[in-house]
Amino acid sequence: MDFRVSLVQTGRDGLAGFGKIADTIVDTTELILMPEFWTASPDPAVSRAALELVSDFCGSSGSFAVTGGMPWDADGRLYVRTWMVDDAGRPFAHYDKTHIPSRDEGNGVYSPGDGARIFDVGGIACAAFSGYDLLFPEFCRMASLAGAMIFFVSADWPREYASLWEKSVSYTALVNQCFVIACNGTGNSIAVSPEGTTAGRMSGDDGVLSLSLNMSRIYECRKKLPLERDRRGEIYALFR
Repeated sequence: MDFRVSLVQTGRDGLAGFGKIADTIVDTTELILMPEFWTASPDPAVSRAALELVSDFCGSSGSFAVTGGMPWDADGRLYVRTWMVDDAGRPFAHYDKTHIPSRDEGNGVYSPGDGARIFDVGGIACAAFSGYDLLFPEFCRMASLAGAMIFFVSADWPREYASLWEKSVSYTALVNQCFVIACNGTGNSIAVSPEGTTAGRMSGDDGVLSLSLNMSRIYECRKKLPLERDRRGEIYALFR
């Protein structure tokens, strides 16, 4: 079974950038992924307009979407929220960024979410993460153990951390034996296979990376190297 995905980088053009790019991928993909803060605005009202724009695209193209983290106000708090939109254009789940960098300008502004989100796309269990989440491997492992086979990562990592970004994405794919599709707002978006090898890469600030994921590779990889069977979950506890 193949699953077609597209990573969409809008540069810093925000909603206008998405409008230009969206016309090039209609009818060519099953799911689009956006980077973190692609709306280029701290205003939650702009984020709501962005969700409506992406929902309209999904409804007309029959594609799913993972919107990427956007400023979102709810319950008197401000979150970095990623929405999942179905192929009829309906938002059906969301993920609030769980790990907020302590040195980030968003610290003290954004509230952390309460955990990972597993969602279904065409019978495939998927998980949504922020780029910073990848530095907390136990958090990603929870999604893998819950059955997620594709990790969708939206990020806004600075260019100077490009090497660390690539290593984090590749390591996450390797140890969880799943596809990691990672869209980064400053460029260097990347897709990595369950074996930890690069399946696709985009270096520019804007554009689209489309590729087809052969889901059988996950089963083949896990059969050759049965990491889940060999893990010792009963002894993985904090030292006392």
